[in-house]
Amino acid sequence: LAREMYTKVRILCWIMTTPKNHWRKARHIKNTWGNRCNRLIFISTETDNRLPTVKVPAFEGYDTLWGKTREAFRYIYQHHFHEADWFLKADDDSFVILENLRFYLSNFNTSDPFYFGHKFKAYIKSGYMQGGSGYVLSKEALRRFVEIGLENPGKCNDTEWPEDVQIGSICMENLDCKGMDTRDSYGRDRFLPISLETHLTLGIVDDTWLWEMHPSFYPVQKGFDCCSDTAIGFHQLTPNQMYLYYYLIYRVNAYGIQDIRTEIQSKPQLPPDVNLQVKH
Repeated sequence: LAREMYTKVRILCWIMTTPKNHWRKARHIKNTWGNRCNRLIFISTETDNRLPTVKVPAFEGYDTLWGKTREAFRYIYQHHFHEADWFLKADDDSFVILENLRFYLSNFNTSDPFYFGHKFKAYIKSGYMQGGSGYVLSKEALRRFVEIGLENPGKCNDTEWPEDVQIGSICMENLDCKGMDTRDSYGRDRFLPISLETHLTLGIVDDTWLWEMHPSFYPVQKGFDCCSDTAIGFHQLTPNQMYLYYYLIYRVNAYGIQDIRTEIQSKPQLPPDVNLQVKH
């Protein structure tokens, strides 16, 4: 089933990285989950043939991430638009389960202007998809972003907002691209913006300050109910954890326990409080 999905739901993954992290962080994505993308691209401001990287005309620094993101999507649109159906942006400390992402996206049409991720409500009332655990643009959303947004300052202006706020709350909204609720039918998150340990121990270990600074758009559940059985994106991993996650997800099986859970046997169910246009 995973091999069939690989050809039917094509995902281009592009990783935001920096020269100092090419070998320290980015290569570990290439060695683990990155090899499950249909196409894997590392975006940086310096050429490094060991990964390799794509050098874009931008400056390094947190305050210039928006410019780097614009150039990355422009490059991908110009050179790889027809090689994928969906376009995932992730950081060099992200971990993505591509099989779960393909399964989830198979319920949607990439010709519709959708984008996906974990929605925060900080900064702007309408919310935005947090960048750390990854966000995904449909083919139509990418087309609108590059063809219309980048050429129209009224749609995607150059502000001091963080990169994920800028593309989500400003560009996608102005381009009539829908930010989707990616929780499962139990209200559990599929994209996890902070470390999995923090999600699992929220309320047990005092990490609530993170949610006070960056409140989630939807109610946050605690303990083992925090996260979906078909979770997709994780954030704040060390290089060692990349290999740990990969081993536990792809190599370990619990004897006598059915591998495919009930939720995975049918189409992914949408949260009960949203009415979304999906593929029939």
